[in-house]
Amino acid sequence: MTDIQAQIKHYSSQAVELSKQAQEASKRDFTKGKALMKRAYQASQNCQNLIQQYRQSLEPQSKS
Repeated sequence: MTDIQAQIKHYSSQAVELSKQAQEASKRDFTKGKALMKRAYQASQNCQNLIQQYRQSLEPQSKS
């Protein structure tokens, strides 16, 4: 597994875990749940950016 693949896995897992925590927290404390969901969203965005970088790294380089 490459470094970028490991980072993708990390951010993906983090987004899922934070989302679950946010759902539970929002039942007791809406503000805390909202803050956790914001962190989950950011982790998801980081994951999507890394996936895009990974896909671009797999594309054949154009010959100039």
